[in-house]
This record gives sequence, C-alpha cells and structure tokens, in this order.
Amino acid sequence: MSEMNKPIFEKLNETKTYSRIVLQIKNLIEDGTLLKGTKLPSEIELASCFGVSRNTVREALLVLEYMGFVKISKGRSTEVMVPSTESILNKLAGLSIGENSFVSNLNETRIILEPQIVSLAARRATEEEIFQMKECITKCESNLSSFTDVVDSSAEIHELFLISCHNKTLEARMRPINKYVVSFSRFILGFKEQPERILEDHRAIVNEIANRNETGAANAMLHHLDSVKEFYSVL
Repeated sequence: MSEMNKPIFEKLNETKTYSRIVLQIKNLIEDGTLLKGTKLPSEIELASCFGVSRNTVREALLVLEYMGFVKISKGRSTEVMVPSTESILNKLAGLSIGENSFVSNLNETRIILEPQIVSLAARRATEEEIFQMKECITKCESNLSSFTDVVDSSAEIHELFLISCHNKTLEARMRPINKYVVSFSRFILGFKEQPERILEDHRAIVNEIANRNETGAANAMLHHLDSVKEFYSVL
C-alpha cells in the first residue's frame, strides 16, 4: 500500500465523514507519522482504509490541499506537505468570524454588490442564460451528496448571475471575490454542510430572475447571503 506497510488509518462509521478524515490525516502529519514528501495511498486504497466511498476521500483531500497539508498532482497522486504554522494561522484567521475579519468584510462586500447583480440579471438576462441557470439547479439537485459538487454548482450559478447582469465593471469587481468564496467554501462546507439550503436559496433567486422580478431577485439574494453567514461559524 503505497509507502506505508502497516495500517495507520482508522475506519469511520458515519456517512458524511470527510471532516473526520481531514482531522485524522492532519493529526498524522502533525505528529510525524506521515512525513513531508510521503505519497499517500490512492483514493481507492484510502477509501478501503477508512471504510468510506472514494468520493468522500476526494472531498477530504481537497480540504487538506486547501489547508496546505497535501499536494494533489494532475495524476491524482497525493503528497504530504508540512505547512508553516504561520500559513495555517493565516488561512484560519482569514476565515474567522468577527467585525473586521476577512469573511465579515467579504460578506459585507457581497451584500453591497450581489443583490444589484441579480436585479440587473432579472432585467437583462437572455432566455438562454435563464435556461442555463435552471439547468444548473437541476444538476445540483442530483449531486447533493457531494459537497465538492455543491461548491462547484454554487460557483457556476453565481458566475451565471454575473454574466447575466451584462455589466463588465461588475464582472471585473465580482469575479475575484467569487474565486475567494469558492476557495474557502471547500473548507467551510466540509465541516458544516447544508446543501439543501444552498440549493433552495439559489432556486429562489433563479425563479425571481426568470419572472423578471428585479426587487424579488435582490431580496432573494440578500436572504441567501444572510443565511450563508451561519456556515462560517464552524471555526
């Protein structure tokens, strides 16, 4: 089994266990059991070790990569990294809750910009763009068991909102913000997942856009941004 000859991982019993996989591998790296440069077993082998699905393992590895504990290559091999304490603290501090935290400031910026974006989308979106939004919602409905897919679908729907507002200045300002949101959502949702609520919020926004209700779309987005603040309370 890769570079390790004896079992060091414990089987898990819960269905949504990527957060516990993250903590287990993180602890093994921090206590020196897994050294920098060690190649982890394949996703299939890890799935067998933990007694979970391959998709669950993949989700945990993505969280670990964001935190800096592993590096996933294009060939899907995963190498152990040892991030500096400063690096870890910077990422967690950036996600922390507080009046002047990164997340607080980011959410405040989104509250200013995104209701206006979807209001414009309700006025300007083409029928094809609305169709694409509805297709994205349908796709998300079939992938609620995977938080990776939930994050990806969320990123896709917000990108569609942005494109559909047909305002290049807003696109230029909002697209980098959306990239930050996607990055830390992989960490946040791995520990406090409520994909049904995210889907419900997005569906409400799309419905208001499809109905050409500018005020309704803006209010639905405000409701969504207010609800997602709860997800950040995991840290």
